[in-house]
Amino acid sequence: MLLADVFALYIKTKNFHWHMSGPHFRNYHHLLDEQSEELFAMTDAVAERARKAGGTTLRSVGQIARLQRLVDNDVEYVTPDDMLSEMREDNAQLV
Repeated sequence: MLLADVFALYIKTKNFHWHMSGPHFRNYHHLLDEQSEELFAMTDAVAERARKAGGTTLRSVGQIARLQRLVDNDVEYVTPDDMLSEMREDNAQLV
């Protein structure tokens, strides 16, 4: 479900935002913060469109986990380059 993927990508983006490191920290941290805000803002529009089309929306975090198609990243340390690469791939999949 699209809405589950948007929420999953929002959480992953926030995770990477919180755990960014390295010499480009400030720029990447800011980039991921902006992107997470845009993703969160999308959730309401996506949910309302689903309802208008006669569908249902999400009811819990557990439902998000069951329906999401994007893969979570729970690794303790991810390099900044790997974070950005994963974000690029996930955003392409979402589109």
